[in-house]
Amino acid sequence: MEEKSIVKRDHLLDSASKINHLIRNETDADRFIESVCSVIFETFGCFHVWLALFDTSGQAVIKVAECGLNEYFLPLDDLFKQGMMPACAGKALQQPGVVITKGPLYAFTNCPLLNHCRGRDTMTVRLEFNEKIYGLLSTATPKALFEDQEKLFLFQKPAGDIAFGLYNLTVRKKRLRAQEELSESEKFNASLVNNSPIPIIVINQDTLVRYVNPTFEIFTGFSAEEVVGIKDPYPWRRKENLKRPYQDLKKAMNKGLSKREECFQKKNGDQFWVVITSIPIKTDGAFQYYLENWVDISERKRLEEELIRKRERIRPVFAYAGDAIVLLDLENHIISFDGDIKKLKAISEIL
Repeated sequence: MEEKSIVKRDHLLDSASKINHLIRNETDADRFIESVCSVIFETFGCFHVWLALFDTSGQAVIKVAECGLNEYFLPLDDLFKQGMMPACAGKALQQPGVVITKGPLYAFTNCPLLNHCRGRDTMTVRLEFNEKIYGLLSTATPKALFEDQEKLFLFQKPAGDIAFGLYNLTVRKKRLRAQEELSESEKFNASLVNNSPIPIIVINQDTLVRYVNPTFEIFTGFSAEEVVGIKDPYPWRRKENLKRPYQDLKKAMNKGLSKREECFQKKNGDQFWVVITSIPIKTDGAFQYYLENWVDISERKRLEEELIRKRERIRPVFAYAGDAIVLLDLENHIISFDGDIKKLKAISEIL
């Protein structure tokens, strides 16, 4: 009895150590199930071991591995491919715990391994973790190797470890996929920002410049090396408002999308007007950084100022006019008039 206890403890420790090593280091499901079959086969002295892995629905077998069967496993593999399974596997799938099938009982089954299992006992268990069944594990042992309870104890522990390992692989795969998707998303976003035809700036909450895109460098003449890492006041701000706190920026950091017009200066001193669209970027409600893009409106501002100057030049003409003055375009459409509207109407009726 003491010798059996030592054997039982040694088997458990050895298999647990090897399976835990696989759980920590193996990232491929095929290699994992092949390796755990080898561990069970070697540490328990089994005649054979096979493992079947289900798809996400838990209905169809998608991967199999075995040790000790070689070509004898092919009929069982074919059975799985047909969507069927041997009686011991079906029984284990329907109930928790280990299903023990005594050697003589194989005479009454249509198991493809019937001849291979005569005179041997098999143990089959579903690989379950967190109420999800990942597959089935089955092994054949000499009839007198262990008592039933010892078989159950010896087999259930590594089966639970293997189920956890399959769960861990699933979680790791999902995490890796999420990381890859995030990486692709970040690359895509970075490509959009880097290749944007308008200047884009990323600013931290303390007003430190975190990033500027290539268009910003071309547009302003300031290189990324010159501006990344600096804080407000920024070199593109004019001397006239250099001392004014960047209130609009700070307000936008606490609010949502905002727009404003600003007059800045390039590195060579040339002034330009932009419409700034800005938005704070948050993660789980916490501020991360502030994103703003510029649209050049210098030409629009130039035309507006030119129009104002023209109006100012003709304003004295209106001031000294008689009854009325009418400005027409080339198609005789009235674009402006000054004077008594009643007299203007009377003149138009006479004409």
